[in-house]
Amino acid sequence: MRKKLTIVTLSLLLLTAAAAAWVVLDPPVAHRAKRPGETCSATTDTGRAAACCAPAPTAAPTKILTNPDADKQAAREAAEQREQGSQPGKAESGSPQTGGAGNGGANNSGGNTPTPPPAKRNPTPSEREEAARQAGGRAAYRSRLEASAPDNGKADAALKKSSKQEEWIKQWKDEGIEPPEMVPTQVTGKVMSQQAREGIAGAVVALLTFFPVNGQPGGQIWPVLTELIADAQGNFAGEVPASPKPPFYYTSAAITVRAESYRVIAGMPLSTFNVGQLNSLGIFWAPENPFSVECDGTQFSGSLEVVCTGQLDPQRWYGPKRGPVLSYFPHFAMSAATEKNPTRSVKVLGNWDDKVPPFMTLTSSGGPLQTKRCVRAKVQSQKSGGEQVNTAEPFDKIVFESSGFAEISGQVVDSQGAGVPNATVIAAGDTENPTELTDSLGFFRFEKPPKKTTLLAAAHDDFITVIQKDVTPGMSSVRIVFKDRKPVLTFHLRDQLTQMDITSVNIKLFQPGKSKTPAPIVKELTSQNGAFYVKSDTLLASITLEKVGYFPLTVLDPVKVQSQQTGEWNIYMNPGRKLEVRPRDHTACQDAARYYSDTQNTQDPGIWTYWSNLWIEYTIDFGAAPEAGVEGGFFDVVLGCRNEGIVDNNYQFQVKVYVDDVEKGTLNVLANTLTEQFGRMSLGQLSGIHRVRLVWLNDSWIPDQLDANIRYQSLKFLEQPGP
Repeated sequence: MRKKLTIVTLSLLLLTAAAAAWVVLDPPVAHRAKRPGETCSATTDTGRAAACCAPAPTAAPTKILTNPDADKQAAREAAEQREQGSQPGKAESGSPQTGGAGNGGANNSGGNTPTPPPAKRNPTPSEREEAARQAGGRAAYRSRLEASAPDNGKADAALKKSSKQEEWIKQWKDEGIEPPEMVPTQVTGKVMSQQAREGIAGAVVALLTFFPVNGQPGGQIWPVLTELIADAQGNFAGEVPASPKPPFYYTSAAITVRAESYRVIAGMPLSTFNVGQLNSLGIFWAPENPFSVECDGTQFSGSLEVVCTGQLDPQRWYGPKRGPVLSYFPHFAMSAATEKNPTRSVKVLGNWDDKVPPFMTLTSSGGPLQTKRCVRAKVQSQKSGGEQVNTAEPFDKIVFESSGFAEISGQVVDSQGAGVPNATVIAAGDTENPTELTDSLGFFRFEKPPKKTTLLAAAHDDFITVIQKDVTPGMSSVRIVFKDRKPVLTFHLRDQLTQMDITSVNIKLFQPGKSKTPAPIVKELTSQNGAFYVKSDTLLASITLEKVGYFPLTVLDPVKVQSQQTGEWNIYMNPGRKLEVRPRDHTACQDAARYYSDTQNTQDPGIWTYWSNLWIEYTIDFGAAPEAGVEGGFFDVVLGCRNEGIVDNNYQFQVKVYVDDVEKGTLNVLANTLTEQFGRMSLGQLSGIHRVRLVWLNDSWIPDQLDANIRYQSLKFLEQPGP
């Protein structure tokens, strides 16, 4: 019995060892993917063969689409392609199948040939749409603008000058140039986005101020650059050097703005810029309307670029400095000509305000070659990008021409036939107007005038501008005659009653008119001792002197009147009644809780409100009517305003004026945060006590960005001699 148990035990141990050996020597087949070049051998164990040849599951590739429906669309299109490509008896590539289930798909070479790569398929419509989206739209548009920024937007150091007198002089002398006269001028302003309706944080605001070369206002000019950085709300402030004698027929200052490494304002002239004063420039709306224009330079050779200077014409910039200044603006490289494509062109991109067409300059390694201004196209096109951003093509194609030029030459003389040096001669073409300065004998020459030149204009500081018509390329010995010198008036202005000097006055200059009298030129004059000097750019038919508190005085043919004076020309103004009231001392208002005045400083005459369409009223005693034969009895209202906040630099307050509930008209007063601005209108003949009501009409407000709040600072009623 013990022997049988021993035999049974040994048998069980042998069976257990055999099973363990089988597990170790022949483990279960793992489901793994077939390596390249590996095949499954024919075997009767179909389970093991299937396990060997089964492909391993692979992770789906990551696909990033900006279109939220692109994933579903791509899945549907991929399924359709699989159904079309998986026909019975065909492989994915479309070739007949040679293997079957019995041999695992092996071919006749014994399984040593690698599996061929899958055939390249055409992209689906959604994939093509995504590719176009990546190559177009605002993101791609912005990247092209950033690429066009020269030197990553850094200005040439030679353009930057200090507004400190000692540094200013040294910087110019280091360049071998006699320093021009300069006045430090403070500027403040704000840059806002049209789309976001908020300030552009960190914007680089570049202010260009222009100085006449060698003090000749009609000749070439030096651009000087000052860069300021806007704060988190888009506000900027600083000091710039400015010329006390700005150039003729050119802006005194201009602004450019760079944000996020590309230009949002290429070049915009400043409409108002007062040298030596604090200039509150207001809000500049950065135009964000993309445009493109095709520029053709096929007629030129070498390395070419096109530079966009916005609304600034670079043709009068001083020659040696023109290249460095142009390098500060966005530039676009022009493609090289090839045998297959001999045309040389480039698409210039930019932003603009839909108002003033920009200037384009073709440049080479040797400097600027030609400047043209864009011309509005009769039919404008829109090209849609991938993000539904339309890039307008509002301008005709610009073709820079290197042939077909014929020079124009001649001389500028005065009425006696003597040559006039340092006169500016302008050649007027269709879109470009180059200038030349006459030499010491008055001669000038245009080597490459505009192809469509039709006339020349000559300007000088001492002569009235002359236009010479019917001038075309190829004409020589053109003679331009200055017929008249600019009228110069010198007079002493005094009060008729007190004989005291009048130290400030507004003068209106009226030029002769045949059928329709031109609008007068208005100048504001100041003098410490009442002696005034006036030079007019046109002939004078009459002048009118105006000053608050005095009757206006008109002088007919002032040049002749002055010539008849034996000594100093004295002009006397008669004072009229001047009724003045402090705006805070109002009689009544629509809502007292919405009008504010300075409670700490009761001497401040102002009162302000944040709400429009609220009336404020004053009771005025205009006195007795004048006796028969005595001038007077007619009154003008003069309203002085400031803005409590910051507004667009073109914004004007609109204030409606009523007298005894009868509407008299609307005053338009330019809004300024720092300086009081005035509006004036006639109220007609008034006497006795009347109620005068003011209503501000046009509020403007964007939270934390823009706020128009009218501050009535002064209110005067000035007597006039008649209607």
